[in-house]
Amino acid sequence: MIRALLVDDHPGMRRAVRRLLERDGEVEVVGEVEDGEQAMLVVDRLQPDVMLLDVSMPRMDGFDVLRALRQKARRTKVIVLTMYGTSDVKERVLAAGAGALVTKQRAYSELLPAIRDII
Repeated sequence: MIRALLVDDHPGMRRAVRRLLERDGEVEVVGEVEDGEQAMLVVDRLQPDVMLLDVSMPRMDGFDVLRALRQKARRTKVIVLTMYGTSDVKERVLAAGAGALVTKQRAYSELLPAIRDII
């Protein structure tokens, strides 16, 4: 079972992603938080295999989370799940340490394959 942490400031998006993942049966959602600050507080305790991380959030954005994870050499893989799918954003998140970027518009078709590829 793949353990996932959802990090997004929109509760509706977290619910939709949770339903998608739980329907598959290979992914267990071990936690949900609404910003990067909370993600950094729970990642060690929850030890997810993958973090599904939004880029644009209050208090601590996705880029700050990626930098913090990289500095602490966390084993958690990160897939950025965002509305912003431009090549500039993709280059920035991959350079910051994300393993993949999936746009929210394509989550239903691309998220599960991305999780399997990254793990």
